Amino acid sequence: MKVLLSWLRDFAPFEGDPIALGEEMSDLGMAVEELDRMGEGLDGVAIYNPDAKLIGRILLPERCANLCFGGAKRNRLFLAASQSLYSIFVNTQGVAGG
Repeated sequence: MKVLLSWLRDFAPFEGDPIALGEEMSDLGMAVEELDRMGEGLDGVAIYNPDAKLIGRILLPERCANLCFGGAKRNRLFLAASQSLYSIFVNTQGVAGG
């Protein structure tokens, strides 16, 4: 199972390097299969399924800082990049706000 470091820190406060955390967890008898830096070096958006498997990418010519769904059917994805705003219609619907 893959977990985010930020999620793990909620349960095991740790301020050091993720590699050191993995080694410490291994020393305590926990299985650490691998450490990944998800999205590092990727210009755009990585899309993962609920099992944390990469299922797609939306590539942009610059880094994407934030995104949200919008439009009447919530099927338009807005991507706020470092210097531009992009939008794309997708075949899914975002969660209703508010």
